[in-house]
Amino acid sequence: MTMENSPTSYEEIQRELKETTLLLETVFDSIPDIIGIQDTNRCILRYNKAGCEIFNKTNSELQGRHCYELLGRINPCENCATKNAIETKKPVFLIRYEKHLNMWFDVRAYPILDQEGKVIKVVEHLRDITKEKEREEALEKARKELEVQVGIRTKDLQKELEEHKRTER
Repeated sequence: MTMENSPTSYEEIQRELKETTLLLETVFDSIPDIIGIQDTNRCILRYNKAGCEIFNKTNSELQGRHCYELLGRINPCENCATKNAIETKKPVFLIRYEKHLNMWFDVRAYPILDQEGKVIKVVEHLRDITKEKEREEALEKARKELEVQVGIRTKDLQKELEEHKRTER
């Protein structure tokens, strides 16, 4: 924005602020993955539309609750991406199965730092990978079954070869 295009009145500033806020909220809510913003105590500040839908709650019902409470826990998760992001001040990535939701998630936590480098909030991004995990499990099961079949067939062929060698003598 140049000085020529900058708002000159309080009303123009308010209008631009409302437009920017609407744009950011629309972008936030249009993301199909769960996006949550937490404070450093792991209390929910806000979820996007997908987050509210998965927990079947409004943002006002979610605000102030600990993230782990939403997963049916009374204590924080053992390997918490948000906690790790707060401690390391770096993005954290992990894969987690949430029994309470019966879903697998690709979990990413991104720390938000203030000007002094202190973590002030964390953005947590959860992508449902349940279908991918189910496909992986089905593929692994098929691989194991194939290995068994190959083993059986190999033994059969070895027996046939031995029998063929005996009959040739």
